[in-house]
Amino acid sequence: MTKLIFFILIFLSISCTKKGPNRLYSLPDWKEKTDGHQQRLMVAISNNEEGELRTELAPIPKNIIKPGSPSSVEYGGPSFLSSYVSILRKRFGERLILLDSGRFLKKSVNKEDQNAMLKFYNHLNYDGVLFTEEEVIHYLSNQEELALNNIPYINSNIIDLKTKKLLTKGKVTSSTILNKDGLKVGLIGLTSYEGRKVLSHEYFKGIYFEKPAVTFLEYKNILKKKGADIIILMANLKTNCESKLPPKTLSSPRPNWAKIYCQDKKDDLLRFLKRIPRGSLDLLVLTNSNTQLRGYLLDTPVISTPPSSGFLRMVEIFYDKEQKKLIWDKSLLHPKIQLCQSFFKATSDCHINANIPGYTERMRLLKSTALQLMPAIFLGHEVKPDLSVNSFLPIVR
Repeated sequence: MTKLIFFILIFLSISCTKKGPNRLYSLPDWKEKTDGHQQRLMVAISNNEEGELRTELAPIPKNIIKPGSPSSVEYGGPSFLSSYVSILRKRFGERLILLDSGRFLKKSVNKEDQNAMLKFYNHLNYDGVLFTEEEVIHYLSNQEELALNNIPYINSNIIDLKTKKLLTKGKVTSSTILNKDGLKVGLIGLTSYEGRKVLSHEYFKGIYFEKPAVTFLEYKNILKKKGADIIILMANLKTNCESKLPPKTLSSPRPNWAKIYCQDKKDDLLRFLKRIPRGSLDLLVLTNSNTQLRGYLLDTPVISTPPSSGFLRMVEIFYDKEQKKLIWDKSLLHPKIQLCQSFFKATSDCHINANIPGYTERMRLLKSTALQLMPAIFLGHEVKPDLSVNSFLPIVR
């Protein structure tokens, strides 16, 4: 604890005395922000579409490396993802909503690694995981495994034509209501029928994907009748829409004014939102997006899943208990959070990328401090690897 306080004091002294580049994709600070009649929820979203949990490596430019300095930055990995989730639970408790974009069970990955992934997802104890075409491929060849499944998949629109019912077995549900700090949060999960493998794979010959807008409205009405205060949709929709954020806001957690632009009027995302009433959806978590979205489209807050397993997405939701509505001018659509294993002391992050604002100044500062490292800090807690996952994960790399 003394060491953590020491590093936090170093961080504060550096930020107060030096004008260096803004930290990127890290969130070391913590402050409780609610008042008496407001509730604060945190939605955290992970993504492991590669089907493997592994440590990511970002190479450090050779021109700033000194003898004895590391040649790359490590981030992500199962032990650190577990640690970040654990810190979120310490800070938010039952106010945390932990989601995943699905598509983590790859047919190309060996059975041992698939089983390890399932154990790891059970360990993280998700509130909802999107049931996608990848899960269809996996479970239709493993029917017993689907029935015994303990992961809370959400499948609102993938139908088995043989039974004329949704593919829902085990803990796979069509929708669900989460009770979070006295609020009822409704979850819906949709996968587009235009997914990458739907038209070509043999397993999809007896599968029907209901139209997203019709399905959403059906389950939204069901959840509202059950008393849902907030509606969150996880959806796999193809889109090329883009967020227009000025470079200096890259690290800003409040792009509430940021708009999302769609050049193609037939874009799946745009067409979906045009077909539902404005105000009927409180948060759209977009999976499998070609672009990293963070902003508003047709008055709907949209955030895409992180680009790899080395990041998390986070959305802070503030809810007015008296007026019974979301307070979006206070709620935060955070930048992606990099799962740093350690920080560069000079920048309080671990991000290395030539395509970022202030790159030259950042490299100069890192070089002048000889790439000195300090423990990563997330929401006021020092990040330490959760070594307990090593006992059941042969996939750890």
